Amino acid sequence: MVALLATIPAFYADLLPARWGWIDTALYGVAAVILACALGHVSLRCPHPWRHIATNVTDVALIVGLLLAAGLPPATPRPSHSACA
Repeated sequence: MVALLATIPAFYADLLPARWGWIDTALYGVAAVILACALGHVSLRCPHPWRHIATNVTDVALIVGLLLAAGLPPATPRPSHSACA
């Protein structure tokens, strides 16, 4: 749950100037890693690990989506923090 809460400020960090653009990438990446580790941790304790992962398609989709959000460029150009117009 904490990993998903980190995606809320990551969304707003995407609106920051370019020099702060790494924050959203880091938060989305950390959330994806935490969720992947949690899914892997539980699946390793199941008698059929791959079956557990296959039945949790939404978790896998969320992890893939977070990785895409971390890797894709912002939808809108980041404003430059230049004082010159």
